Amino acid sequence: MTTIKELRRLLGVTQQQLADYLSVTRTQLSMAEIHHRQLPTAAVQKLIAMERHLTGNASPLVATQMERQTAATGKMLAARALTHERLAAITAHKLKIMQEHHERCVKMLRVTSGLLAELPRGAAAKKDRLWLEILQEDSLKKMNDCGMKAQAVLKLQMSVFSHHAKEARRMMK
Repeated sequence: MTTIKELRRLLGVTQQQLADYLSVTRTQLSMAEIHHRQLPTAAVQKLIAMERHLTGNASPLVATQMERQTAATGKMLAARALTHERLAAITAHKLKIMQEHHERCVKMLRVTSGLLAELPRGAAAKKDRLWLEILQEDSLKKMNDCGMKAQAVLKLQMSVFSHHAKEARRMMK
């Protein structure tokens, strides 16, 4: 006996009856029968026990299902690790850009503050003062958006993504 479908037919049960016993949906069982989906481990163990009692010996179904499950788990872990590594790299790039913007804002504030302090009082400098104050206000808003708190959040996200990637790689071994 090598397939779930053969086992089900030997027992004379419908997909729905077997699915109910295995605690899976009929669709899950149907997909497992045509090798498009893996069953949960508990369901596979029930199938193994059923076949063992039916045939009185160890089953090729055991090896086949467990090998498929192991291969699928390995692929899933590899994909998860790769996804988290990419997310960590993207977050690191965002952090670098944020730090550069913060640096530019600090420089702009330094420049605008210095120029405002040097501007003479009076109507002639009013236009320049207004322009510098607008730049200064804009720089303060941008600096707040990419300040230390926002950078700390990105660093934390990057750390979490890296941790998840390492954990997935560790589980693959």
